[in-house]
Amino acid sequence: MKLENNIWHNAYSNDPEKYEFFKSQLQKLKESREWILETLLSLKKVKTVLEIATGPGLDLEYLHDKFEDLPFKYTGVDYTPKFIEILTDKYPQHTFIEADAMDLPFEDNSFDVVYTRHSLEHMNDPHKELDEIFRLAKKYVIIGWFRLVDSPTSLQIKSSINGEFPMNDLNREEFTERVLDWGTIEDTFTIKHNECWLVKKHTKKGKKK
Repeated sequence: MKLENNIWHNAYSNDPEKYEFFKSQLQKLKESREWILETLLSLKKVKTVLEIATGPGLDLEYLHDKFEDLPFKYTGVDYTPKFIEILTDKYPQHTFIEADAMDLPFEDNSFDVVYTRHSLEHMNDPHKELDEIFRLAKKYVIIGWFRLVDSPTSLQIKSSINGEFPMNDLNREEFTERVLDWGTIEDTFTIKHNECWLVKKHTKKGKKK
């Protein structure tokens, strides 16, 4: 969704003050970050990982605080050019691609693990992003910091001092059924009414029939 007064464009522009302020706001979501990344590190035989919606690279910073060389090949995707520029300069050993999370330039089952945090609730079509995530995953999917409700899925346009942004509330039954069509929920973590899930993908390629 393109917004005339887009929060990410405004916050992650070439204005260093805006960039550092917004980065500090994202750092507050450390509980979900820790759960997702410790869950990722606990998985066996993981050789390739894709992070969708890298933001300013806070998850990668967390991983490199633990490892000089990561125990897997890391690829990061974000649709904000400034992020890709900064992360490519900072971590030349990894791959970063500017792309739309709902239409990613990879083949099916390209990565052992695909994960995203704090992105599903901000997509114009979160179910389309979810299908892309599972399409690319070979073994596991980790999704985090999204809110489930008992009412129908709804999309609102909200605003802050940095601009407008889309916000989804996802219908619990509909979302759960869609996830279970792709895999088995193996672990969950809830914080402040937001969910984080570890899902093991069905062994057959694509959705379970």
